[in-house]
Amino acid sequence: MSVFLLDIKKEINSIENRKSPYFIKYSTSEKFKNDKVNFENDSYRILLDGVVLNKNAIMKGFNMFDWTNCLLNLYENKGKKFFEELKGSYYGFIYDKRLEKFVIFSDHIGSKPLYFSECEKNIVFSNSYKEIVQYLKSINQQVTLSNQGAYLILSYGYVFEEFTLTNEIKRLLVGHYAEIERRQVLYSK
Repeated sequence: MSVFLLDIKKEINSIENRKSPYFIKYSTSEKFKNDKVNFENDSYRILLDGVVLNKNAIMKGFNMFDWTNCLLNLYENKGKKFFEELKGSYYGFIYDKRLEKFVIFSDHIGSKPLYFSECEKNIVFSNSYKEIVQYLKSINQQVTLSNQGAYLILSYGYVFEEFTLTNEIKRLLVGHYAEIERRQVLYSK
């Protein structure tokens, strides 16, 4: 199982945060390694984890043989909703360094959920609910039971939409994305 945690700093006052406005923790298995991307250059930081079923068709459509460059080309041509062209089971993000903009996305079938929490000094995303709870506790962020989440568990046996069992953590909706520009969550669709 892969573990992904993206910590985006809201404050850019310090030199350290300007140089590295985010922290990423990522580990994954060797399964489907040709579909995965973990790349950074002067313009972009991109991470894609999972299986993309139409990868060959996309690369053929752009007449490209390198999956990383093909994804970057797809982003440059389609914009923030570029991931909608991908079919399969995946999650990921792209950081456009020139625009100081993050786009964090999940697949259209909900097999790779992403969770997020907005704190005073940062915004955190993870594919592991447990990982994000541990992270929040490590920065002394209180984690409280969500009455709505508990009600959904008791009534339906699961939570849906953006709800989780805690008030501080939300789930990114299936097939949607979160856009963060200049450390502000602008849109989640």
